[in-house]
Amino acid sequence: MEAIQNQVQSLLDELTGSGREDGVQVAVYHHGVLIVNACSGTADRKTGQPVDENTLFVAMSCSKGITATVIHMLAQQGKLDYDDRIADYWPAFAVNGKQDITIRHVLRHEAGIPQMPENSTLDMICNWDEIIGEVERLTPVWEPGTKTGYHGFTFGWILGEIAQRADGRPFAQIVCEEICKPLGISVELYFGAPEAAEPRIAKLSG
Repeated sequence: MEAIQNQVQSLLDELTGSGREDGVQVAVYHHGVLIVNACSGTADRKTGQPVDENTLFVAMSCSKGITATVIHMLAQQGKLDYDDRIADYWPAFAVNGKQDITIRHVLRHEAGIPQMPENSTLDMICNWDEIIGEVERLTPVWEPGTKTGYHGFTFGWILGEIAQRADGRPFAQIVCEEICKPLGISVELYFGAPEAAEPRIAKLSG
């Protein structure tokens, strides 16, 4: 196992040393055993804060799989059905041609609303209720259900809001109680990091 650890560490050091990456963190589990735990580089260019095993990284599209899993679990529990209209849970969603969009349409990226709201700001994106209000007002750019287009921007907000309305718990709480705890995941998996965790979050750089 030490050889694998050393190989991964060497690769990470090469990536950060060459400037291809600022900071990298890799953990590998085999049959539930941590066999690689490697870090390299900096978490913040300005301060030089190093990446370590406690550094938190923004996961981005990895969260779509978790979000979809929550929807599948709620379907198993009978709290929703894939062919239910979103408007049945979220009445304000049913405007501008979205009244017949189903949960299945969103899961399959067929809902026709992949675009960010035009007036989006970083502050708005960090305010769940505000961005949900903007998503409600979106107009499909194609007829829902007629073609597929990656809903990279809206997938999480739409399904997250449906999950909250169908279940009654905040989305982050559903993830914690239905996914993390049963699997024994004790590391931080945040959908909205608490203020105390912010100093540990790696800063994105372009």
